[in-house]
Amino acid sequence: MTTTTLVHRPYDGPEEWWRHALVYEIPSPSLGAAELDRTDLIIEHALYLGMDAVLIRPSLLDIDTEMDSIRRFIDKAGQQGLRTIVRISGALGPITGPLRQADHWLRHRSRRRC
Repeated sequence: MTTTTLVHRPYDGPEEWWRHALVYEIPSPSLGAAELDRTDLIIEHALYLGMDAVLIRPSLLDIDTEMDSIRRFIDKAGQQGLRTIVRISGALGPITGPLRQADHWLRHRSRRRC
């Protein structure tokens, strides 16, 4: 299980649900459509633990053809009272997704420093 700590800045505005929510992160760096469609047990487990939300990082989704699996997951979780947080920063792009170019970038950068 992965534990994520969020650091909050002082805030005087209206109360937001996520500031005090317990969030269960699905610990999968290679989460695709097939995995999202088989998450019933994970949703049940998060509910059993008393979580308020589930965090997913869909790094192996084809955004042109497989976005329905995210919608199905969000609907499934929502029907049981869980909110869904979807982390997409870099997940579908060249940073952590299947089109990752980090190794090339790092090799290129390290050659310039030598």
